Amino acid sequence: MKLSRLEKLLLSKHDEEVEHVGFVLKSGKVIEVENICKNPQEGFDVKGEDIALYALTAQATWHTHPKADYNLSANDFNTYLNWPELDHYIIGDNGIRKYIVEDGEVLIDG
Repeated sequence: MKLSRLEKLLLSKHDEEVEHVGFVLKSGKVIEVENICKNPQEGFDVKGEDIALYALTAQATWHTHPKADYNLSANDFNTYLNWPELDHYIIGDNGIRKYIVEDGEVLIDG
């Protein structure tokens, strides 16, 4: 599978130590925000200020799974259902996967 420029850029964010998280803006710019999770090796949390700053201009969310693949966690699934208008990318040690929400279901895109 040929990767897009965006997918290649997001793959470069993968880190085996901690989760990274951010937004892809409608302009195409990739933004990384601070992961404020108490245990960033196993999860992520985003400041409300960052969500407020980027929510209206975002076309997608992204985050990494250190030492794990790009499959959904239960938290990912529930978070994506709260943001059905956005695309969602997970970057794992096996590559990148894009998820979308349609009719209340989280689906693999492509």
